[in-house]
Amino acid sequence: MSDFGRLLNAGIDVDGPGGLIKFNNQVLFDQGAISINGRGNVYYLDAANGVDTNTGKTPTSAFLTLAAAYAAMTTNNNDVLFILDQGTDETYTTVLTWAKNHCHVVGLGAPKGGFNKGVKLIGNTAGTTGHFRVTGNNNTFTGLCFVHLGTATELANIAITGDGNSFYECQFLNMNNAATADEAGMLGLVLDGCNATSFYRCTIGGTEVERTDGAADLTIGAGTITGLYMEDCIFIADLDANADADHAFIEQIADADLGDCAYLVRPTFINAGAAAALPDAMTVGAATAGYWLVRDPLLVYITDICDNEEMVWATHGGMDTTPGQFVGQAINPAV
Repeated sequence: MSDFGRLLNAGIDVDGPGGLIKFNNQVLFDQGAISINGRGNVYYLDAANGVDTNTGKTPTSAFLTLAAAYAAMTTNNNDVLFILDQGTDETYTTVLTWAKNHCHVVGLGAPKGGFNKGVKLIGNTAGTTGHFRVTGNNNTFTGLCFVHLGTATELANIAITGDGNSFYECQFLNMNNAATADEAGMLGLVLDGCNATSFYRCTIGGTEVERTDGAADLTIGAGTITGLYMEDCIFIADLDANADADHAFIEQIADADLGDCAYLVRPTFINAGAAAALPDAMTVGAATAGYWLVRDPLLVYITDICDNEEMVWATHGGMDTTPGQFVGQAINPAV
């Protein structure tokens, strides 16, 4: 199959010679900048059959590990890495820092469109600041599921500090080595000091394990972020009776600033544990700056959109599924 065909099978639309490559009508990158047209390189990763001494240039000569594939890619060259789903998950046991710019990673053959999606990238380290750290700029990641299985009690799955990075149909899980519950400090996705970060049709969280207090799906860290945009994303957790109602799917920690407005378009917040615990969707800490604009949220067994409503402007055309709670009125600052 051609490279174009593999892109199309991944749900990516190629808009004619010299045109744009798009995912659900969102531009991923300029077709003229990747190796299909002679500029940049295309590589493959196969965690089941690859060999790190391969060239990585074809599916049959794929790399085995993400570290080897990353080392082969060239920064600022719009290189593309296809990760093949061959039934074996890609696991890395040391922290992987993605410091390169203008690279594109596409997971092929994994589920997309539902709650659970993406080719699994499993971090299994004891590092406390992220298994997968994106410090580079203007990269795109499509069809990936970021998982952590580390033993540290305070552990971020993926941490983003670089600017202009975009994620499409990805999932960010909060899991550890425990069988039934994750640790209080487990964080699925941390944004810290990054600008113009975008998420489209991503799932933040999961239902594989029960959830404990304090482990937010998305955490806004201490560094000021600007230009956060999330469209059609699902925030989901399975909260049991021991998970208290102040668990937050999005947590903006105290003194963490939004340099402007963070924009959430049609987010869905789902407490899969139903009425066992009824959290707020968002928690905004004290002494923060900026505000959230939330358009048409769907709240499923969620008490309210936010505990600190003066920091959130929300509009909603419908109703949530928890009777007597957020029923569609705009929640706006009293100004």
